[in-house]
Amino acid sequence: DRVIINTGLRHAYMEYTHIGNTHSSPISQKNNDNQTVGNIGLTLHLTPNWSVDLRAEQNYRFALVDEHNNYLYAGSKSALKTQTGNSYEAALTLEDQDTTAQIQAYTLSLDDELIYDGANYLTTNFDKTERNGVSISLKKSINEVTDLHFGYDYLNAKVKNAVIDYYGTILDFNNKTVPLTAKHSANAGITWKADNGLINNLNWKYIGDRYVGADFLNNYDKIKGYSTFNFSSLFKQKSWEFSFKLNNIFDKKSVNTASLAGSAIGYYPNTERNFSITAKHYFE
Repeated sequence: DRVIINTGLRHAYMEYTHIGNTHSSPISQKNNDNQTVGNIGLTLHLTPNWSVDLRAEQNYRFALVDEHNNYLYAGSKSALKTQTGNSYEAALTLEDQDTTAQIQAYTLSLDDELIYDGANYLTTNFDKTERNGVSISLKKSINEVTDLHFGYDYLNAKVKNAVIDYYGTILDFNNKTVPLTAKHSANAGITWKADNGLINNLNWKYIGDRYVGADFLNNYDKIKGYSTFNFSSLFKQKSWEFSFKLNNIFDKKSVNTASLAGSAIGYYPNTERNFSITAKHYFE
């Protein structure tokens, strides 16, 4: 078919009663909300090899039970709001005999995004945030036994509108970068098959600099970007499957993620060089 349209609709209802303590007197908080969201997608086949995909989607997120801690702090005077948003995607895809390539552009706009401000130990809502990005992917078959692949992602994630009164201090988050989002990331790899059926893969992954988790004021040094090389082999024989994986081949020391709590930062390193060997048997 030259044109494919898909759509959907969903509805959700939430109700809660929350009882906490401000260390001076007990408080209780009740709230309920319901959300109805939809999505629609369109795929248009321009030629046998070229196609365009368009998609629009609404989304929502209710606050989790442990996120209602905002009402336990004097810096917050109201209940958390439900996060809502809209996303739009457009992709152009080429599928040829030995080549698959795609470029995708997307935007995600959120209202009342639920965030955890680690500097102030506070879950709250940001009036508006936005994420805009572009993704490029390419897979190329060199011959019958060798494939190459490459991917690149650009992401610009910003707080568009958020000013919070915390104990009389005005915190301005406008135009700050959303933590733990890398503006640049990429991957590449080669896969080749041996005559005996052994499938080997060597891949490279890169993640760029990111602000520390929960550092929405962007006050601290960024987590440095890092890259890793990994290797794997897979062999299948009747109902058996054997695999070998060697991760972080060059034993690169780097930080996977980090999170802010008050003025302290907890760092979580990437795993050093490691390997695994597994065997699986499938019963019919």
